[in-house]
Amino acid sequence: MARDAESAAARAEKSLESSPSFANKQLLHAAQEHLHRTLHIESEFWRQKARFWWDVDGDRNTSFFHACVQNTRAKLTTNQVMDHSGRILTSSAEIGKAVGTYFEGLFTKAPVRADPDLLARVPRLVSEEDNEAMGSPISEAELWDALNALDPDSAAGPDGFNGRFFRGRFFRTAWRIIKDNVVEAGNAFIEGLHFPKSLLGNGVFTGFGVFLNQPFMKTSAC
Repeated sequence: MARDAESAAARAEKSLESSPSFANKQLLHAAQEHLHRTLHIESEFWRQKARFWWDVDGDRNTSFFHACVQNTRAKLTTNQVMDHSGRILTSSAEIGKAVGTYFEGLFTKAPVRADPDLLARVPRLVSEEDNEAMGSPISEAELWDALNALDPDSAAGPDGFNGRFFRGRFFRTAWRIIKDNVVEAGNAFIEGLHFPKSLLGNGVFTGFGVFLNQPFMKTSAC
């Protein structure tokens, strides 16, 4: 590309010398501008290829850049490799095949052998009694104990009530009316069923929410 631009600039210069005219002068300026642009592109190309930058802008040494690229290419060339059996491979075909085999084995999932005794070695942290208790239906007593365990001075929850409200006389009186509905809703939730339509939006889920926040319920959920 640079040689073609140099030849075009030389021809334009000879044309101007043999036949001076404004048109030939414009052609020479255009050819010289194209030559400068081409030389700059070529210089930047080899400079990036060689990964070398001159300290002073404008210096140009294409032969040096060619030598740098050839030197880098020689350093990165793989002349020989050793396969899994310890044999040295030197031909390009053998090296390519060995590299393909290596990465194919690297990214191939090894067969997993199931150990039938593995579960037997895992210690039992939860007894059968505790497991059955956590999976059993919620009782009225459990919900009531969870409500009474609330800190009376705690911050108000999403419903706007703190623990002191659930220990007050008003709630204790209301509990006799809503307790069956709360227990029903709690058990429906644990079993994965829908909440009864009669309970949606009437604010009777507070006791069940408190019950789910107890430490033993969080442990069973994990």
